[in-house]
Amino acid sequence: MTQYKRGIPRGQTSLLPASVDDYVGQDNPVRVIDAFVDTLNMGQLQFTHANLGRTGRPPYHPGDLLKLFVYGYLNRVRATRRLEAEAGRNLELMWLTGELKPTFKTLAEFRRENSVAIGRTCRAFTEFCAYQGLFAGQLVAIDGTKLHAVASKKAVWTPERLARVQARIDEHIAQYLAQLERSEQDHADPSATPQQVQAALAQLRERKAQLKDTESALARSGQSQWVKGEPDARLMRTAQGGHAVAYNAQIAVDSKHKLIVAHDLTNQGNDHQQLHPMAQSAKETLQADSLTVVADTGYMNGEQSAQCEAEQITPIVPMQKAAHTHGKYYPKGQFNYDRETDTYRCPAGELLRRIKTDVKGQVHLYGTSACGQCPLRGQCTKAKRRTISRDFHADHTEAAARRAIEQPDMMKTRGCLAEHPFGNIKWMMAGPRFLLRGLKKARIELGLVITAYNLKRVIAILGVPFLLQQMAIR
Repeated sequence: MTQYKRGIPRGQTSLLPASVDDYVGQDNPVRVIDAFVDTLNMGQLQFTHANLGRTGRPPYHPGDLLKLFVYGYLNRVRATRRLEAEAGRNLELMWLTGELKPTFKTLAEFRRENSVAIGRTCRAFTEFCAYQGLFAGQLVAIDGTKLHAVASKKAVWTPERLARVQARIDEHIAQYLAQLERSEQDHADPSATPQQVQAALAQLRERKAQLKDTESALARSGQSQWVKGEPDARLMRTAQGGHAVAYNAQIAVDSKHKLIVAHDLTNQGNDHQQLHPMAQSAKETLQADSLTVVADTGYMNGEQSAQCEAEQITPIVPMQKAAHTHGKYYPKGQFNYDRETDTYRCPAGELLRRIKTDVKGQVHLYGTSACGQCPLRGQCTKAKRRTISRDFHADHTEAAARRAIEQPDMMKTRGCLAEHPFGNIKWMMAGPRFLLRGLKKARIELGLVITAYNLKRVIAILGVPFLLQQMAIR
């Protein structure tokens, strides 16, 4: 007769191994977390309570709390309340911390107070990867993505929205005042008593006062938008075509094993100013004399490319597509530039020479006096003459774009390198959405999740036994 599988009776003396060390296997990744954190000098990294005082209640060792967070971000357990619960029931965490059970307040305070130290921890693991020869150090891919902040689009305030809401409130106030006036003339609306109208007016006036506070906060920020409750975040366009209150996460990925060698978090909605800072940070981490970086069109910036080339960094960035004119006028691409003579030749064969330099806009303007009699003028411009602008750093922009054309496989390589880490990061962040408010605290989260990603990647490459052996040597 077939019977069901049965578990161990609850009345049994013990369900757990006699030794705590037997809670996890020898090839369990949690042992790598333990070994890595034990290699760190907590005092040198400037973790709080790294050096004990002579008096007072003994604190938790910062290494034990750091182990909790690295484990949590590796396993999608980011909230401090969930970490507190897991510390009391998860055998891996019991083994990792020696059955310590810090409260969620203790965990939250540790994460909040150690933003700099956690960032240094991420760099420390990157240095370990470099020591193990896991970086090629020749090519990195740079990419960015939007990660949601702790706020919704309803919390975003702009001057235009303020004006609309204030106008709507003023309209409602005027309507209620007119209703009160009619009631005094014995023409009251039976659907609302004077007391109800007065209460509605009070709410509207209170709402108007709150808008004044919001208007003042927007003015103090000096920005075109202000997010209530999350002033560091910005409303940004997402890859899906919509908008979200978010931060812009930047990573630089080495080509050998798709490990992240540099990262940053900004509240800038685009990537125009991120090419050189990310490339420079990657070059310093890799300690390379020269470096090639590949990025998408969002990073196209002549000045940034020039800064890279000055530091032996070769950028490969495709040119942004010019705005189309629906075939009405000749696009700028139809005007051929001659670097030796510093002139443009138009479709009609005329030379456009430099006529003006806009220092503020950092562009040169080119034109010709032959436009008035040109038979192609109707296809070129409706102005008296056609002018072509050229950025001060256009040579560097064109050089970066030319490399992208000459090496078309580089853009496929960029996608393979950058999209894999971001896919894992978004999965680990389960949203992806930050749990902490403010740019500084969000950077803490990004540092933890990137440390977890690199750790997960290295475990897959080298294996747990080899990693434990190498960390024991260090």
